[in-house]
Amino acid sequence: MKALGDVRVRQAIVKAINRQQLVEAQYGAISKGNVAPHEGLCSKEQLGCGYTKDVPGYDPAGAKKLMAEAGYADGFDVVISTFPTNQTESTALSGMLRAIGIRAAKDEIDTAAVVTSRFDERGHEARVAGKSRVVAAQAEHTTR
Repeated sequence: MKALGDVRVRQAIVKAINRQQLVEAQYGAISKGNVAPHEGLCSKEQLGCGYTKDVPGYDPAGAKKLMAEAGYADGFDVVISTFPTNQTESTALSGMLRAIGIRAAKDEIDTAAVVTSRFDERGHEARVAGKSRVVAAQAEHTTR
């Protein structure tokens, strides 16, 4: 997509995201005072995450300005692919992007189809998804 090739558009997207709202959407009331958004695009505790610059703060006005500078004052359409387990966050994110003119639609990925195709392609017997979920589908997979 041409629009996403412009660094100003990518910067606008970053500024349009209210990370605290995303945390609250994901964790609900328990997040208040207990869960903070990542300071970067990944957590410093993650292996290989070595950023030196914090993500810019939430600034929808600055994001709109960048969109206009990039020639997208009227926005553009984009589709966000998401797994069913991320519907809450992707809905919140879509709304944040719409606030700066990016008309974001969601496309829910069929998790079972993705997992099955990966098993077919690579012959895996199990996979870890997320922080603590394990999908062990080989027995079901071989009975199709």
